[in-house]
Amino acid sequence: MPTRVTVVSDSHLAASNPSAAEQWDAVVDDLTTDPPDLVVHAGDITCDGCVEPIQLDYARELLDRVPGSLVSVPGNHDLGENSTGPQGDDHVPVHADRLARYRSTIGTDRFATTAGMWRIVGANSMLFGTGLPDEADQWAWLESELAPF
Repeated sequence: MPTRVTVVSDSHLAASNPSAAEQWDAVVDDLTTDPPDLVVHAGDITCDGCVEPIQLDYARELLDRVPGSLVSVPGNHDLGENSTGPQGDDHVPVHADRLARYRSTIGTDRFATTAGMWRIVGANSMLFGTGLPDEADQWAWLESELAPF
């Protein structure tokens, strides 16, 4: 039997962004009608959860409506920017407090799971280049997850 994985991203969920919630409703309706084996949210779950933490709470409620297994990684709207991208006046850097808020509300910021015969690994790309201890932890984790391959 084939394995189905659905990838969604850039939902930009926030109470202040009602059109995103309407679009998310359509996604959830589709997933409910024909549930895949796994749903992967590939970042930017919130509109600006990095600076408005209440958006993480709002997004968590909407993510909980996804039927079946859901894994996710954050995007820059959820955590801020790493130091590898442009750093203009509106640069919001990733820092430990933002990462902790994300983890306590949304859950882990990286994952390794199986779906059928597939091994799917998702890393928090916002950590790369930050120099945070969590970046080194993630590199070690990635090495251990990918070592068998």
